[in-house]
Amino acid sequence: MATTNTRAGTSGTVGVTGASSSSTALPLRVKDPSEYLGLHRAAFKGDWNTARDLIKDDPSGKTAVVAVHNATALHVAAAEGHWLFVEELIKELKPESLEFMTDMSGRTALHCAANTKTARVLVNRNPKLTQMKCTSFEVVPLMYAAMAASPSNEQKGMVQYLSEVTTDDHSNPFSGDTAGALIFNITSAGFYDIALALFERYPNLVLDHSVGACALAAIAGIPEASLNGIVMVDHLHAKRGDMENPPQSLTCRSIGPTIPGVERVCNMKLMHKQYLSLVKCIFTKLAQANPLGVSMVIRMTHIARIAILNESVEFIKECALMDPDMLWHPVDGKSHLGFEIDQRCENVYNMLVSGNKSRMHAWTCRKDSSANTILHFAAKLAPPHKLISISGAALKMQRELQWFKEVERITPETTKDSTNNDGQTARVLFTEQHADLLDKGEKWMKDTATSCMLVATLIATVVFAAPFTVPGGSISDINSKDNGIPIFLRKNSFMVFAIADSLALFSSLTSFLFTHIFGVGFPYFVAKKVDNRSGNLFLSIAAMMVSFSAVLSIVLGRRFAWFPVAVALVACVPVALFAMLQFPLLVQMIISTYGASIFRRHDSLTIWIVGDDPFAYEDNFSGKRAAKSKGAYVHLRIHKRKGKKCLTTVEGLNPEELNLENILKEFKKGFCCNGNVTRDKELGKVIQLQGDQRKNVLDSLVKAGVSDKEDIKIHGY
Repeated sequence: MATTNTRAGTSGTVGVTGASSSSTALPLRVKDPSEYLGLHRAAFKGDWNTARDLIKDDPSGKTAVVAVHNATALHVAAAEGHWLFVEELIKELKPESLEFMTDMSGRTALHCAANTKTARVLVNRNPKLTQMKCTSFEVVPLMYAAMAASPSNEQKGMVQYLSEVTTDDHSNPFSGDTAGALIFNITSAGFYDIALALFERYPNLVLDHSVGACALAAIAGIPEASLNGIVMVDHLHAKRGDMENPPQSLTCRSIGPTIPGVERVCNMKLMHKQYLSLVKCIFTKLAQANPLGVSMVIRMTHIARIAILNESVEFIKECALMDPDMLWHPVDGKSHLGFEIDQRCENVYNMLVSGNKSRMHAWTCRKDSSANTILHFAAKLAPPHKLISISGAALKMQRELQWFKEVERITPETTKDSTNNDGQTARVLFTEQHADLLDKGEKWMKDTATSCMLVATLIATVVFAAPFTVPGGSISDINSKDNGIPIFLRKNSFMVFAIADSLALFSSLTSFLFTHIFGVGFPYFVAKKVDNRSGNLFLSIAAMMVSFSAVLSIVLGRRFAWFPVAVALVACVPVALFAMLQFPLLVQMIISTYGASIFRRHDSLTIWIVGDDPFAYEDNFSGKRAAKSKGAYVHLRIHKRKGKKCLTTVEGLNPEELNLENILKEFKKGFCCNGNVTRDKELGKVIQLQGDQRKNVLDSLVKAGVSDKEDIKIHGY
């Protein structure tokens, strides 16, 4: 679009040409925007009654520039989401005039629409607005809305509506580079269902490698953290038999709107399902069009690298399903496992370590061009963005040692002491790379110990002297057998004082003993000392405040019954402040030291790891198949059912060596049939498949090397 603006004094003419070459300029009378200040305010507030009176006095205000950047009242109202104002104003205008009312950037009111209702009103008045491009960005309203969308705002309704009403007739946004940018923005915002709907509406859209690459790049860039907690919800729904339609489960429908957080969890689960559906849709369509094209897209766009850095485990699984060789291609000159260790991506690391053992052996023995093993990568200092998420230099050092110990566990003995091209072993490299972090960690621990020691000393001094000056004093009658006994000994509050004072003394002394730092056993020994010191210090402060409150209760309780309660409440303040400031760090250290390791094997990561053979036997580290016992056969039988229906059973597969559930999953996917695993009292676990699948099962088992052809017996007609 081209815009010319000529002003002389307080009046002029604005001529705006339309998107098509046949459109003619629409002369609009323009005054200085300051003269339309009242109309501008009315549009900004959505006050149509005031605006109607102003327009009645000056009809040119309907199309006049009322704000900076040549914005009209329609632009202002649309941007503020006042759809009722917009609806009334456009009744005063011809439908075609909406195409020519553009601001300085060439945006129509639909580009500026803030919500779906405003957009719907404008499109109903003139459907051609959906195909109008603004001159500054050369994008239609759908693309403009997608550019401004993000998971945290409420633009999804707008993007979804515009994607439904935008066509591919004129200014087609569904082809070429524009389509790639559109899909990238929609997917990056987390609107997976909208992207999936566009792929279904335009089947050829995903076949464009540039579009497919943009979509995959956006999906790969979604951090795994955004899907955390969804696996847990999956298991809950699986137990209730609601895996097919989780968002419609009884839990979400009944208690979702009433209990905070439940509806959000259900929405997260729905997003996870849409995420997986979109990834599978893209890969499936690309593979159908050109199987080699999938590998090209994955490798040429560095999507695997992006996915690893964002720990998008589900995405990496689907990538390896489409291109199993991807796992053998280097990433930044390192193996996949080496790159994940170097970048400290524990989720992806857990997935690969839980996978095929022969592949793991090959990975652990590989070296890069500098002769670095995976243990050398673990010995290097973690990337800054990984360390910054951990509080305190000591905890950072602890995490680094945990990584090194874990990788050392899986490293073959023959390569543990290997040297790189610089002549350094992994341990020497670790010491060199972490020397500064170790010094900072010990300094942080010593500073913390010094401050804790000072507080513990003060507490110990006070509570140690308290028993010698007990509240109320002692009986001083040399002729009495109770001589020297505290006067209030039989009061309950005195016993509270005695117990709390003793507890405060012992806790403060215990905290004081854990103030010295030793370099040996840094990851656990020092952390345990900090945990004990902080915990005992917290206990001593709390006990001291209880002791103080008990003393006041003894002294003033008879005259001011309310006073001890008030003092006790005030005494809680320092304890609460200490808890708020120090307790989170204490909890973090306890979890890091005593809690579950970050290298645990999740069930969600071990269900048919990508690239693994689902028929592979579980056995030793060398990856050799376990020897099949002599005389063991696999029996394939067919059973007649009602009518022409039949059922195929697979008997004789050893469930201790093979994962029958994963094999069933592969059968169902490859044969396009349904099935299940049942348990027979005599035969054990048996796979059942719908239809006559004996020939398919035979070919699959032989091809996978699970059994020889002569050891598979086919029964039935």
